[in-house]
Amino acid sequence: MPLDDPSVNVRNVQRRKPGMISFSGLFVPEDDNQIVEQMLKMKWQNHQIKKGMREGVDFILVTRDVLSFLVDKYGSTEKDPLQNYKRMGVQQDDGEVVCELQMRKINVFGVPNKTKFKMQDPWFFYAPKSDTVLELEKKAMRALNYYNYTVRRDKSTVIMKCRLWRTTEKKWEDLVDMDKKFCNYTHANIDAVPVNMTEESKKLKIDDVNFVDDDIFLLETQKNGSFVFSQLDGDEEESKSSIASQMAEMAEQASGNFNMEELNSMDLARLVKPGASSGLTGLQNLGNTCFMNSGLQCMSNTPELTKYFLMGYHLREKNETNPLGMKGRLARAFGELIREMWCGHSGRTAPHDLKRTLGSRISRFSGYGQQDSAELVNYLLDLIHEDLNRVRTKPYVEMSDNNDRPEHVIAKEYWDGFKARNSSIITDLMYG
Repeated sequence: MPLDDPSVNVRNVQRRKPGMISFSGLFVPEDDNQIVEQMLKMKWQNHQIKKGMREGVDFILVTRDVLSFLVDKYGSTEKDPLQNYKRMGVQQDDGEVVCELQMRKINVFGVPNKTKFKMQDPWFFYAPKSDTVLELEKKAMRALNYYNYTVRRDKSTVIMKCRLWRTTEKKWEDLVDMDKKFCNYTHANIDAVPVNMTEESKKLKIDDVNFVDDDIFLLETQKNGSFVFSQLDGDEEESKSSIASQMAEMAEQASGNFNMEELNSMDLARLVKPGASSGLTGLQNLGNTCFMNSGLQCMSNTPELTKYFLMGYHLREKNETNPLGMKGRLARAFGELIREMWCGHSGRTAPHDLKRTLGSRISRFSGYGQQDSAELVNYLLDLIHEDLNRVRTKPYVEMSDNNDRPEHVIAKEYWDGFKARNSSIITDLMYG
């Protein structure tokens, strides 16, 4: 019965006190294979927000003081919610502080994998994207020591050094083969990428390491005081190295002003070498980023745009002083991705650098959840345009009143005003 019904006596309507605050429906339940962080100040990292949960709809962010007040007033169904369910702010490249809601899932397979209490699946833990590789290394060692102590009941072994390898192997038998190599040899090559080999690499943020959520990190401990594994040189790494060299060569060779006639007359096939992927390259999901992959594939298959980047024009025309752009970083990241997709020799690649660069400017794309594909393409085109805007100093353009003038005259005036401030390959191809 509605309260505005005159037959309802508002004084007799019993007020219901809100129940206790609960977080159970918001976070992913702990998994049997999850290594739980035991350090008190890091226990909040055990709790990952479920995918699909929306800020402002399913939950709101409040300060510690506000949550403390609410818990004191209404109580909580969970123990120590102020410590266990917090989130941290991360400063972006542009100075903006963004609350990091989703952490990265780190899948780990430790070698040697002891016969007793053998792991039947890779185990995992969560880590903030803002953590460094060094912090990831320490977290992995804490997890392994905890696993040794509680599951293997090995109280005498303490892991003090480890090496992390990123491997795309997903099959259990392939991981077991790596474990056998470790146990049977004093030196063995593996098809994996080292993560924490140098002091410089240890300073990188986790989000700067190229991996996706279902990749597995091989956690190698020492054997008789020495490490066993070395990197096996693969076609993919050679391809990326070759692409990096080509980009450096293009930067040196790029000269002269952009010529649309030259671009149109250039055969796309002449820009790729025999055996290259020629655009037939899949984009690996970085979480739930199929929306991004579909938009990037559309842009990659716009011939004139792809030829522009393959011919290195973007290196000549980048605008590093435009405050509306990203100092040429996004255009360069897109150019490197296009070169991987067309001139590489791998059937797939992952747009880590592009996503990271875009996410540093547009915070909604810094996460790994679903977004709108058309919105992403609009942001990409707009920022790439500003990165490549040939107008270094934008003039002030004052528009006249319409004064009943013909529409085509007004339209031309507005278009001329726009062109006076904007000129790039994006406006050449996609405006008009």
